[in-house]
Amino acid sequence: QWLTVHHIVLCMLGMFLTVAYVTFGFFGLVTFILPVAMMRFVEKQYIDRTREHVLRLQQLNEQLSKKNAETTRASVVVQQLNQELRYANSSVARLNDELFETLAKIIDTHDPSMSSHSTRVARLALALGRRIGIPEMELVGLRRAALLHDIGKIGVSEAILQKPARLTAREY
Repeated sequence: QWLTVHHIVLCMLGMFLTVAYVTFGFFGLVTFILPVAMMRFVEKQYIDRTREHVLRLQQLNEQLSKKNAETTRASVVVQQLNQELRYANSSVARLNDELFETLAKIIDTHDPSMSSHSTRVARLALALGRRIGIPEMELVGLRRAALLHDIGKIGVSEAILQKPARLTAREY
């Protein structure tokens, strides 16, 4: 069915060629055929180049699809590694917190009158830090500093720490 239009156009073209030849002779025929031949030449180049570009685009599409699949696989691996790193970082952070809490207990043990003093100071420091708007990341450092604020007591003898009277100049 789609060829019907082509056959009609070709018949009309043949009729025009015949009229041109009969009316104007060989030069009339050439004059009429030349524009048609030029249109055919240009159209063929257009179709051939379009076909080449379509093939190239299909190849590029296949390459992009392969790269996309590789990227997706790599993305899954990166997500798994990120999850493992988050777990490792949280474990390290937990260990750091435990270390600071242990040091605070050692400091508090050195002076029995100050039971859980460092923990209470840390709680109070966090509450004040939040109240004045210190960022969460900085609150971690604030808490650690509060836990260790009496670390210097470790180097001081218990006799001096627990002495009820004023310290002498030598003791001071």
